[in-house]
Amino acid sequence: MAVLVEALSVIVRRDAITKHVAGGWKKFVEIVPNNTLCFDDELARVGFMSPASVDEFVTKLESLGLRHFSDGYAMEMAVVDQLTGPLSNVTWLEFAPFPLGAGKQVTSCWLFDEPRRGAGIHMKGLHMDLAVPPGWKYEGSISANHVFVRSEDIEGRLKFLRHGDGEDVFEDLETGKEISVVRESR
Repeated sequence: MAVLVEALSVIVRRDAITKHVAGGWKKFVEIVPNNTLCFDDELARVGFMSPASVDEFVTKLESLGLRHFSDGYAMEMAVVDQLTGPLSNVTWLEFAPFPLGAGKQVTSCWLFDEPRRGAGIHMKGLHMDLAVPPGWKYEGSISANHVFVRSEDIEGRLKFLRHGDGEDVFEDLETGKEISVVRESR
């Protein structure tokens, strides 16, 4: 199975949660700061809109006993960018587009910690399901409508319009379109 990757995603090995986090899975779920959690039997994914929010969550996970880096490699968690993939060396994770049919696709990743044979994408089988957050739909999602705005350009490009259900809505002054940004806390 694969997990959805949108914006910036913190991907955590579930076996590491069980092994290192006092309180295990239940404790992990309690500290997730938003409604973007999705998971399969091997990975958990939590999405964020800003690097600062990612750093805060990774620091929290480290305080619970999970390791982010060792010798330059992601150990029990990795940060994955929707457009470019893992932001560090990671030997246990694969990253690729996931077809949804009708010309739609999203970005996904999955655990693959077996020996690799040759270049390319490695999968455990020919078929994978995709884990997405509860209530997630492609229409209206970041995958369908992603827009990247550099931090230094936010004030000049985005105009705040309103608070919605778990999100803030802005007008993109370059395109005239509305952009929804998931709020980072529940």
